Amino acid sequence: LSSRDRDTSLPGRRSSGRSNGALAPAPGQCEWLSGVETLTEAYLIRGEQAAQGNDIRFLFADDASPTMPGRRSDGSVILDYRDALEIGRRAAAALAARGVERGDKVLIVLSTGPGFLAAFMGCQILGAVPVPAVPPFSLRTIDEYVARIARLAANAHAVAVVTMEQLVPVFKVARSAS
Repeated sequence: LSSRDRDTSLPGRRSSGRSNGALAPAPGQCEWLSGVETLTEAYLIRGEQAAQGNDIRFLFADDASPTMPGRRSDGSVILDYRDALEIGRRAAAALAARGVERGDKVLIVLSTGPGFLAAFMGCQILGAVPVPAVPPFSLRTIDEYVARIARLAANAHAVAVVTMEQLVPVFKVARSAS
């Protein structure tokens, strides 16, 4: 949010008295980053700062990816800003290597987790536009899902899809249906 969009009446926030309407954090809360207008800018600034130690910014209860940084023995994944920035940069490089450019729309069909965060941030870092979509919950309504996802991809003019391996056949069918 830009400073003009922030609501000074949010619980736990108090006005800083600055004329630009920016808010000061309540005691024990994080600070607003001055001049930051996007989530990507916040990641870039926080990720480039000194290591944050045990400063957990993202906690995912379960993730199937054994190579994700911050993976713990119980299957959960903990990422700080530096980790999030690193996986976002890797995703941006992977997207660029596959021809995605600034302004392109990328359909992201992943469940919420580190992979989704990586793809979403990768798009933002690259300057592409992430188009998130929910993966199917079951195969009972797969025909409806294929039709809906094909319409979404066509309407968004998506040039790429980031999804899980199990859904690749679904997207091949969706591509042929459009």
